[in-house]
Amino acid sequence: MLRGSSLSKAPLLFTDMLNPKPGSSHLSILIYHRVLHRFDPLRPGVVLSNQFDRQMALLRRYFNPISLREGVERLKDGTVAPRSICVTFDDGYADNMTVAAPVLARHGIPATVFVATGFLDGGLMWNDRVIETIRQTKSDAVDGSLFAGETISLDTIEARKQAIGRILAHVKHKPLNERGCLMHELERLLGVRPADTPMLDTCQLRALSRSGFDIGAHTVNHPILSCEDDNSVKKEIVDSKACLEDLLQRPVNLFAYPNGRRGLDYDNRHRKIVQDVGFDAAVSTDNGFNSPDTDKLQLHRFTPWDTSRVKFGLRLMFNEWAVKRE
Repeated sequence: MLRGSSLSKAPLLFTDMLNPKPGSSHLSILIYHRVLHRFDPLRPGVVLSNQFDRQMALLRRYFNPISLREGVERLKDGTVAPRSICVTFDDGYADNMTVAAPVLARHGIPATVFVATGFLDGGLMWNDRVIETIRQTKSDAVDGSLFAGETISLDTIEARKQAIGRILAHVKHKPLNERGCLMHELERLLGVRPADTPMLDTCQLRALSRSGFDIGAHTVNHPILSCEDDNSVKKEIVDSKACLEDLLQRPVNLFAYPNGRRGLDYDNRHRKIVQDVGFDAAVSTDNGFNSPDTDKLQLHRFTPWDTSRVKFGLRLMFNEWAVKRE
């Protein structure tokens, strides 16, 4: 980590490492989900508003932030400027509007929000149901047989955090129907029916769109596509696109694969469905940068997990450095 006088040399380090390779034309895309005002011990990986503000300041100073829509068009015609970068959010959380949007506006950075439409107006995603059920229960343990294991302790915050990780890992790649049954059973066992609704409502969604955010589709119920049959997948994708276009009265041409790992969470069958439905571009969660040769229906993104500005900057630099070494 850079400390003391070394930190003052960071601008020189950035300028040197970000010097573009002659003739390069590539695009980096960041993934966020939520931005919170206060630290949540059960969501330790979520970026806080002050951290997000520092990250966006760094993007504005050292990079060329553009909208994903513009980035896709520039990839197609090979006119991506050096150090171009896009900011995206997955799922459609309300804090994208209430916390992240003012920061982005302050720094003049465009963004895209991919919305799972089934959770608009009071919905709760399955992973949030797990987190809030574990948070709110008064029980100090849960029967682990439901999740293929021994009894899971809930007697400390750390134990609850570990329980959440264990349950999420077990449930994530279940088909939607089975996932829903497991959630209902967990809530029954722990005597909780979480009512927290952290998702966007229709008014907020429209306000985001009017303010310049691009809105993309992210299915209806956020299934892992590889766990569902093709007819169900097509319905999820078609219905999410149609819902957003009806609410916003404009075309929705960007898509994000739920969970997004190529070959594990989706495959070429699902790519073809996305193409046939009429999307111009789609994003995965496979790490890396995007060149004009990258499949526009399988664009790479990466998550900036780092909470310190220096580590965040280094992660971005290493992604750029990979381009220079091609």
